[in-house]
Amino acid sequence: MADDALGSQTEVEMVAVDCVTPSMARVKIYLRSQETSWECLCRIDHDGQIKVSQRASENMRLLWQLVLSLEHDFSTAQQLPTSHRSEAGTFYCFYARPGDAVLRCKLYIPAKYYGLNDEAIGQGLEQYFQKRGQDQFVDRYWNVLEGMGSYRPLNNGCGIHTYISCEPKGDDISVTSYFSPEIYYPTRKEG
Repeated sequence: MADDALGSQTEVEMVAVDCVTPSMARVKIYLRSQETSWECLCRIDHDGQIKVSQRASENMRLLWQLVLSLEHDFSTAQQLPTSHRSEAGTFYCFYARPGDAVLRCKLYIPAKYYGLNDEAIGQGLEQYFQKRGQDQFVDRYWNVLEGMGSYRPLNNGCGIHTYISCEPKGDDISVTSYFSPEIYYPTRKEG
């Protein structure tokens, strides 16, 4: 991995093991890369070791574009805007359980660092689920998001959404949102 451009900019962030019965426990390796182009994201499978169907890949790219408010014609070779935060870049989790024949990979879309604002990130998720006919929980999502962000307008910065993860599952993907209550946000101290 260190022999290519992706590997030279990829660092192990942490290693974790599930605290469950050992036969069910996943060993997880979290990596962060400063490479942020879609082409680099697609190379993370390391020569086809991790199988991602064409449809799942298309769904992942659509989610990436919508969550980060990227134009439809945003080049797959183009990097996201530079962020000088050490936590910026793309984030991955590779994992396996005892007996698994192949590794699995989950991509964490860095919404906090590259999204326009929390409202736009939420709108991107809403559009993604509407396009897929899976928008039955969108109202509840907005209720949670607005409740967590009651101390500031959602269109005033990023930070409530931290990451949106997506993991290939056959031809589909599993999507998870990660929130932060921003307990150190300046207006929280004014109350």
